[in-house]
Amino acid sequence: MSEENRYEQTKKELDNYKRMVHLMQDVMIELDAEGRYCYVSPSYERTYGQGKEIIGKSGFASIHPEDRERVENFYFHGFQRGEASRIEYRNHYPGKGYVWLEARGMIFVNDENKKRALITVRDISERKRKEEELARSEAKYKLIFDKAPLGIYHMNREGRITDCNDLFVKIIGSSREKIMGLDLKSLKDEAYVNALKKALNGEITLYEGSYASVTANKITPIRVFFAPVHDAKGHVTDVVAIVEDTTVRKSTEEKLRYMEQRWQFAVENSGDGVWDWNIETGKVGVSDRWLEMLGYEKEEIFIDHHKLLELAHPKDRGYIIHKMNLLEQGKKTSYDGTFRMRHKNGDYRYILSIGKVVEWEKEGRGRRAIGIHRDITEQQYAIDALKESERSKSVLLSNLPGMAYRCHYKKDEWKIEYVSKGCFELTGYYPSEIKSWRGSLKDIILPTHIIADSEQREILWKQWKENLRASHSFQIEYPIRTSWGEIRWVWERGQLFRNRSGKVITVECFVTDITERKEAEEKNKRLDQLKDEFLANTSHELKTPLNGMISLTESLLKGAGRELTDIQRQNMELILISSKRLLALVNDILDFSQIKNNDINLRLKSTDLHSAVTLAIDLLSYQAVHKNVKLINAVSPTSSALMVDENRLSQILFNLIGNALKFTDQGSVCVYAEEKNEMMSISIQDTGIGIPEERIKDVFKVFEQSGFSPDIERIGTGLGLAITKYLVEIHGGEIKVESMIGKGSVFTFTLPLYTQKIINQEKKKALDLVPLQQNNYALTSVVKSPEIVENINSEFKVLIVDDEPVNIYSLANVLFREGIHVDHAASGHGALALIDAGLEPDLCIIDVMMPGMNGYQFCREIRKRFSEFELPVIFLTARYGKGDLQLGFEAGGNDFLHKPFEEFELVARVQTLLQLKKSVSKAMENEMAFLQAQIKPHFLYNVLNTIAAYCEENRKEAGELIIALSKYLRASFSFNNLAEKVKLRQEISLINSYVFIEKSRFPWLNIQVKIEANESLLIPPMTIQPLVENAIHHGIRHQMAEGRISVILLQKDNDLIVKVWDNGVGIEEEKVDQLLSGTMDVQGVGLANIHRRLQRIYGSGLNIKSTPGVQTEVSFLIPALLGI
Repeated sequence: MSEENRYEQTKKELDNYKRMVHLMQDVMIELDAEGRYCYVSPSYERTYGQGKEIIGKSGFASIHPEDRERVENFYFHGFQRGEASRIEYRNHYPGKGYVWLEARGMIFVNDENKKRALITVRDISERKRKEEELARSEAKYKLIFDKAPLGIYHMNREGRITDCNDLFVKIIGSSREKIMGLDLKSLKDEAYVNALKKALNGEITLYEGSYASVTANKITPIRVFFAPVHDAKGHVTDVVAIVEDTTVRKSTEEKLRYMEQRWQFAVENSGDGVWDWNIETGKVGVSDRWLEMLGYEKEEIFIDHHKLLELAHPKDRGYIIHKMNLLEQGKKTSYDGTFRMRHKNGDYRYILSIGKVVEWEKEGRGRRAIGIHRDITEQQYAIDALKESERSKSVLLSNLPGMAYRCHYKKDEWKIEYVSKGCFELTGYYPSEIKSWRGSLKDIILPTHIIADSEQREILWKQWKENLRASHSFQIEYPIRTSWGEIRWVWERGQLFRNRSGKVITVECFVTDITERKEAEEKNKRLDQLKDEFLANTSHELKTPLNGMISLTESLLKGAGRELTDIQRQNMELILISSKRLLALVNDILDFSQIKNNDINLRLKSTDLHSAVTLAIDLLSYQAVHKNVKLINAVSPTSSALMVDENRLSQILFNLIGNALKFTDQGSVCVYAEEKNEMMSISIQDTGIGIPEERIKDVFKVFEQSGFSPDIERIGTGLGLAITKYLVEIHGGEIKVESMIGKGSVFTFTLPLYTQKIINQEKKKALDLVPLQQNNYALTSVVKSPEIVENINSEFKVLIVDDEPVNIYSLANVLFREGIHVDHAASGHGALALIDAGLEPDLCIIDVMMPGMNGYQFCREIRKRFSEFELPVIFLTARYGKGDLQLGFEAGGNDFLHKPFEEFELVARVQTLLQLKKSVSKAMENEMAFLQAQIKPHFLYNVLNTIAAYCEENRKEAGELIIALSKYLRASFSFNNLAEKVKLRQEISLINSYVFIEKSRFPWLNIQVKIEANESLLIPPMTIQPLVENAIHHGIRHQMAEGRISVILLQKDNDLIVKVWDNGVGIEEEKVDQLLSGTMDVQGVGLANIHRRLQRIYGSGLNIKSTPGVQTEVSFLIPALLGI
C-alpha cells in the first residue's frame, strides 16, 4: 500500500473513532503532558455544560482541594511511566457543585509525536453516597455492638468465633486472644451446641444455663440469643449471638420471688432502648425497646426532638435542651444525663440517657448522635428510700456514744448543718455552739480551740486535703482539747459527697472517744519495750555462764588439768553438747522475738514425719471429740525422713491441723504426703466451710483468719497461718491453699527431705560425741558397760525409751548413781518386745517424739498390760503446752519431765513414783490380810459341825466336805493373794469350794456357775467369791425355798464381764451408796473393799442393780483384757 493510501486509511479510521466518541455516554477528554485540556467529547459538554472554552486550561483547577495533590501525583507519575490506570476524586462543575468521578486513562503518542493522555470520566456520586450510608450504618452498629449492655459475638459457618465485644469477654472471664477462633461446636454443653447448630441451620434459638468456660476457670449463668444472618440467596453466612450475664438476675429472682409480677417481668426482660438523632433534621430514630419503656407501639407515635421535649418532664426540659445544644454546637463529643419522661399512662419514668456524636459537620458541629435509654425508675426509688434511711440513721446517731456531724459548702462558705447531741460529752461544746461555726473547711473541721497544736493541725489538714482529692471515705485518729482543757484521743470516719463537677460539697463524719484505747496501746508499747529489754538482759545473763561452761569444758577435754577417764570424758562431752544446745535455745528465743525481721535460725535434723503428724493429731484429738470430725494420718510410717527443725515442724502441723479443725464441724481432717524432687509435699485436707475465693490471697497475712462465715465465731489472733508460712519458707519450702465454699480446704506445703546427699555431707563432719556412734555401735555398748551395770544390785528397774543416744546416756548416768538398774530401747516397738520377752520394769521414762510409735502411743500399749500403779510412766518432752500435758495424762502417763532436765528434778520424780509403787504394794498386802481376817470363826465352827454330823451318817460326803474346806482355806490364804492380780482359775476354785460348803449346809440353795472365759486371765484376788458370799448370807439365806443364785463369768470383745445375781431380799436404793462407800455397818466381807480396789486399778468399780423383795445383781468389768 502506498503512503497516500495509508494516510487515507488512517484518516478514515480516525473519523470513525470520532463519530463513536460523539455517540458515547461516558465523557472522554484528552490532556497534554502539563495536564491541560486538548480535547473534550460532546458528552462532556452535554453532561457538565463545558466545551471548547476549556481547551488549553488546566484539568486540575476544578478538582477538590483535598483530592488535588493526590490526582496530580497520580497523573504525572502515570504520564512519565506510560501506564494506564484509574482514580476516584471530586471535581467542581458550575451549577452542580462537587461531583464524584471515576477516571480511567491511557498514554499515547499523537501524529505530532507528542504524548497525550486519553481519559474516560464517569459520574460515581450515587455510588459514593451509598457507600457513605453503609459506613454510617456500620458505625452505628459498631457503637451498639461495643456499647451494648449485653455480650455479643459473631460465629462463622464452621462454628468458630470471628468477633466479640468487651462485655462478652468480661462475662466469660477470659481474654480476647483465647476466645477468637474458638470452635464452639466442640463444647461439652450439649444444650449450647444444639442451640448454635439450629442457628447455623437458619433457626432463631435461645440458650439459658450455666456456661462452663473452656478458656477460663469460671462458670457463669448466661442467656444467649442466636440469630442467623442470611445472604441475598437466603443462605446462612454467619450467626450473631447476644449474651446476657444472668448472675445478678438469678440471685435477685431467688431472693425476691415474692415481689410483684411487673417488677419480676421487668428484671427478666431488662434491656436498653437505642436512639439515633439526626441533629440537622431533628429526626430521632428509636428502637422498639425505647418505645416500650414509655408504653408505646411503633405505629402510635413519631419521635423527633420536639416530641422528645414534649415527653420530658417540664422541670427537666431546660436541662435536656442544654445537653442537646452542647452536642449540636460541637462543645461535647459525648452525652449522659438523667431526666424524667412521661409514660403513655401519664406517669413519669426516670431515664438514664447515654450518647455520642458519630458524625460531624465541616465546621465542627455535630451532625448525628446515637445512644441508649435505660429505665432507672426503680433505682431512683431505691435512692429515695436510701435517703429516708439516712434520715433515720441520723436520728439513731444522735443516741450513739460519740458525735456525728454534717457540714455543707454553700454560698462560698462552709457551715455545719447537723451535729448530734453527743458532741457535748465528747468536746464540751453544745450543738448550738458548733452549728454557729462558719468559714473555710479547715476552720470548721479543725478549729484552733479544739486542735490547739498548730503543727498537729497542719499535719491533719494535709491528710484532709489528700482525702478531698482522692477519696470518697476516710478514717483518721488525732488528739483534741475539750472546752475544759482535757486532752482526748478521737477516731473519726467520714464520707465525702461531690457535685457533678467533682468538687466536695458535703462532709459527713462520726467521731468517737478512743482515749482509753490509746492509753492501752501506749501501755502495751511500754510493756513490749520492757519485754525486749528483758529478753536482751536475760540472754546476756544466760550467755555469760554458758560460754564459761563451754570454755571450761573444752579446756578439760583438751587436757587442762589431769588426764580424764573414758567415763569422765564421755560425761564432759555430754556437758559440752548440752551446754551448746542450751546456748542455741537462748539464741532461738531471741531470734523468734525478732521473727518480723526474718532472722531466726533452725536446728535441722532427720525427723520422722509420720510420728510428728501422729503427735499433732493426738494433741488435737480432744477438739475433735466434741465434733463429728475424724482425724486421719494418711502419711506412710515408712515415708522418708525430713531434714527440718523438729519443734518447728510440730508447730506447723499443730497450726494447720488445728486451723482445719476450727472450721470443720463434720467429716474429716486428713494429712497425707508425697515426695517431689527432693522435697516432701504435705497436705492437710478438711471438709469444713471453705474460704471465699476473694479472701484466699489474704489468709497468710498477719491478723487474717481463714474462716469468714458470719456464722462462725472468730477464734484466735490471726497469726497462726502467717507464722506457719514464715516457718515453711525459712525451711526452703512454700505453702499454698485451695478451697471451695461448702466443700473444704487443702493446705499444702513443702519441706526438704533427708536425702542421701545430706547424709553423705554429715558423715564428713566431725561429730562432737564420737564414742556414742563410732563404728555404728548402738548406745547399748555405753550404757551396759560392765563397769556401770553389772555391779548394780538394785531393788528397782527403770526402762528408758528414746531414739536419741545422748538422752539415754544422760538419764542412765544419773540413775546409775542412785543405784537404780537401767534398761533401754530406741523405739516403742523395741520396748514392747523387751516387756513381752519377760522384762519387768518398775518405771518407764519415755521420749514423746519417736519415729514409728511416739511416746503417747507406746504408753497406751503399756496401759493395756499394766495399770498406773503397776508400771508408772514419766514422759520426756521439750514441749510445754497445756495440750501436751493433757494428752500425756489421757494416754496413761503419771508425770512429765521437760528437756533440758535438772538432775535433782529427775531423781525426785523417779524416786517419788518408785516409792509410791512400793507403798501401794505394801498397802495391798495389808488389805489382803484384812480380807482374810474377815473369814468368821463361827463360819469355820459351823462348817466343822456339819462335817462332824456327816461323819456319823455319811462318811463319803464328810470327806468331800473336808476336801472342799481345805481348798477354800488354801485359796483364801494363798501367798498369790499378796499380788495385785491372780489368775481367774484360782478365784474359780475358791468359788467352787465355797459353794460346795454352803450347799452342804443349806441343801435347798440353787447356785448356778457359768464360765465362758479364759481361766488364765489375771484379776484382782478375792473379788468374786465375796460377792457370792454376800448373795447367800444377805440375799437368800433366810428364804427356805426357791433361793437362786447365778454366777456368770463372760469374756466379750476382749472384756471380762462378772455378774452375780440372786432372787433374795434386795437392797433399798438409798442404801446402795452406803454399801459402796463403806459407811453402812455390815458384818463379814463388805462390798466397799472390792469397790475401792476395782476403782483404783480400772477406774470403775461395782455396779449394783436391786429391787427390794425381788432381786439383786452385782457386776463389774475388766476392760480390754488388761488382766492378761
